[in-house]
Amino acid sequence: MFELRKSFNFEASHVLERHDGKCSRLHGHSYVLTVIIEHRSLQRFGPKKNMVADFSDVSAAVKPLIASHLDHHNLNDTLKTDSPTAEYIALWIYRALAPKIAWLEAIELRETASSVVTYRPSQRTKERAARRYHDWDGRENEMEWDSSEEDYCSDVSGTGPDMNGMSRGVSTGSQNGHATCNGSTNGRPNGAANGKRDVSTGPANGDEACTRSSQSATIPG
Repeated sequence: MFELRKSFNFEASHVLERHDGKCSRLHGHSYVLTVIIEHRSLQRFGPKKNMVADFSDVSAAVKPLIASHLDHHNLNDTLKTDSPTAEYIALWIYRALAPKIAWLEAIELRETASSVVTYRPSQRTKERAARRYHDWDGRENEMEWDSSEEDYCSDVSGTGPDMNGMSRGVSTGSQNGHATCNGSTNGRPNGAANGKRDVSTGPANGDEACTRSSQSATIPG
């Protein structure tokens, strides 16, 4: 099995409007986005012979997305959510890139020197993404994601679909290590599974960037 990684940088601001700490104030991060591709074999013919994927093709898919929605943008505006957490951003990027990058395995997003999120979809989600990749013909609204996916549901803001028809929001709970959707009313989730969610901790090297508490916290419904 081959694993390819291609990294990109972008600067962005955001606000976690519902957060119970300093992340509820406007702030920004220097993000490092890593696209991870996995495949078991090399291409046998043509201009990409003995490659899994051409890094320049990966850049061609990722850089326009960074320019239009991520770099030097307020992520609350471009991702259309009141809580663009690192987890949410990684999931959003995966879904935006899945129809454009073959064998996309995961998205890694580094928010600070000590805070990193990796979104790695279930096998079912990867299979669906592979079908979208092979069907994709460049149309802007090709991406359509089922709101019943185990790792994604309507955002608490209930404001509808965002880029490429993607339903907005991350689910507000976890069970056995998997995010869950616990039903919704008017596009709002009914609350977190077990009422808790673990979040990552703090900066390194005196970094004053916003960090979330290491305590489990109740997520409002």
